[in-house]
Amino acid sequence: KASNVVAPGAPAAPGDVVGSSETHRAGEGTYADGDAIRCSLLGTVVVEDGVVSTVAKNRRPAIEVGTIVIGEVTRVQQTHAQLDVVAASDRVLDWPAKATLRREDCLPAGKDPSLLNLVAELAGTD
Repeated sequence: KASNVVAPGAPAAPGDVVGSSETHRAGEGTYADGDAIRCSLLGTVVVEDGVVSTVAKNRRPAIEVGTIVIGEVTRVQQTHAQLDVVAASDRVLDWPAKATLRREDCLPAGKDPSLLNLVAELAGTD
């Protein structure tokens, strides 16, 4: 029923009908459910080139090799440290991403990581 379809540009929640699979294709953030296209995430409905998508308001930036991140160290062990990444690519994340920093990643190339104790190295001194 047309009156139950969330209009383009309007906010939608998971499960909301955002289009018809008879006239459109399901894009990112949506899925086909019989004749209906439904929203799979909280966001704004976008229709472009016959594709219905839902774009999240606080979309997370891609975190890949080379991305500069800011994180809070949550645990330190001899061989690694665990972090909650709170920002990436100059954007604050909508919730922390878990990460592990290995001692091998803290050394210049050619240094023996087995000689590094992260607990001692990150303990700080006066």
